Amino acid sequence: MKLFCCVLLCFWAAYSLEGCGSQYDYYTVKNNIDRVVVKSASWKSADSALLEFIKKENLYDAYYFRNYTPLSSELKTKSEDSLSNVVLVSGTLNKSNEPFSISLSIVFDGNPNDYYNGRTLNSILVEIYGCSDFNCKNAQKVIVRNDDYSDVKLLNKGKFEILDPSTSFYSREDGYDCDVTKQYHFRLKIDKKDFLFDMDVQKGDEECQQRDIKCIFC
Repeated sequence: MKLFCCVLLCFWAAYSLEGCGSQYDYYTVKNNIDRVVVKSASWKSADSALLEFIKKENLYDAYYFRNYTPLSSELKTKSEDSLSNVVLVSGTLNKSNEPFSISLSIVFDGNPNDYYNGRTLNSILVEIYGCSDFNCKNAQKVIVRNDDYSDVKLLNKGKFEILDPSTSFYSREDGYDCDVTKQYHFRLKIDKKDFLFDMDVQKGDEECQQRDIKCIFC
């Protein structure tokens, strides 16, 4: 009797799954997978903003510079291990492809495990002109500027480097039958007296099929 019930249960489960499988409803989700991986960065106004913030907030402990390389000798003396007071640089891509525009921000955070809620102290724009191919090898010039154009630096070809990226192209592929579109992927390096940038950059998107919530348990 137990064997019969077990077999009957298996048949019922198989039938239910088959019936439900034919009712799956899928829809398309498009995700942006733009990404900036900042390996190292620094610029003069970021140093000034950080020093001003430290003095204003009376913060005199050591600081952990995650990917920020301070220019100021005063800040370099604070470049020690710290359980808090993390200084880092975050990067985002703007919509424009000409110029190819990257926004960088220096962020101060007292909680190293939650830098998304950190305080942005200063920002800068890095704009690449002529970035017309996947690896941006055709780039002609780079402009580094602040938001109001009061400080603008022009770098012609030979004053910056476009290299192969050191990181793989990242994709989420969160779903089924994902179609990944890779638009750009390259590494930008600039090493000048007033600023330093070393970052991997990618731009792209992906379309994935998601199962409708009504059949999520099928």
